[in-house]
Amino acid sequence: MNKNTNNEIINALANVELSAKCVFHIAEKYALHLTQTATLPCKILIGKDTRASSDMIEAALSAAFCSKGVNAVSLGIIPTPALSYLIKKYKVSGGVAISASTRSSDYNGLTFFNSNGDEISKEDFDKIPSDYNTKLPKNCDMGRITRSHTALRDYVDHIKSTAYADLSGLKLAIDVAYGAGFESCKIVFKELGADVDMLHNIPNGKNINDNCGINHPEIISQYVPAHKCSAGITFDGAGHSFIAVDENGRILSQDDVERICTQYGNGEKETSCNCGLASALNFICALKNSEKRLSQL
Repeated sequence: MNKNTNNEIINALANVELSAKCVFHIAEKYALHLTQTATLPCKILIGKDTRASSDMIEAALSAAFCSKGVNAVSLGIIPTPALSYLIKKYKVSGGVAISASTRSSDYNGLTFFNSNGDEISKEDFDKIPSDYNTKLPKNCDMGRITRSHTALRDYVDHIKSTAYADLSGLKLAIDVAYGAGFESCKIVFKELGADVDMLHNIPNGKNINDNCGINHPEIISQYVPAHKCSAGITFDGAGHSFIAVDENGRILSQDDVERICTQYGNGEKETSCNCGLASALNFICALKNSEKRLSQL
């Protein structure tokens, strides 16, 4: 299981503590900081999970960025770790993920990233000055909002490029908690040859993390042996953290996962997106390698 880095700047009730006004002011601070310090073009990527409130929050973020002359690029629904890779690939000045990880749909949160694709901790975000003396841009200098139609495919292709085993012959159960990974997880594992049973993969804006996913690993634990799967992975709504189970439905600890990856992996760590789907794929590839090596004994 991946540890949650807890780098959300705010994680609270959507449209209550985390209102559009609150989001706007937080985004203003971040945008002004970038206009003063960024060496790359002032363009910010915005990714979100499946919560109904994510649309409102994305709109507030985009408005704040544009009001400060910063361009906003909507990535749509995409796992939080994707921001780390895409910020570097697209060579932009930063990004923000809209998600409250394992919490219910009543909540939402913000995680900001720097130009290196690293999450900005709450402590570092709090150190950003709030009193930049910056003139408002003229109409012609205001930021624009665009949408990336390649982000999900670019992220998926990157994750697939880290695979070091053919997954043909594996039957996997994947619980995406009605969250941000509902598309990317299925694409990655199926295109690498696995037979995939997707669980809780039809989000409706309100069911994220609802009696499923990482909050309820017993579901995947029971499903895997009952459906004769080779292994199972269950994610949080952000697609950031996961729990793995073996073919017998045994819930594996983080130490178990790391041991398998160390013993049967390719000896290299992922260079980016080193959590969520990338780490889950690393584990599944190591598991496939373990079968291959055991069969050769």
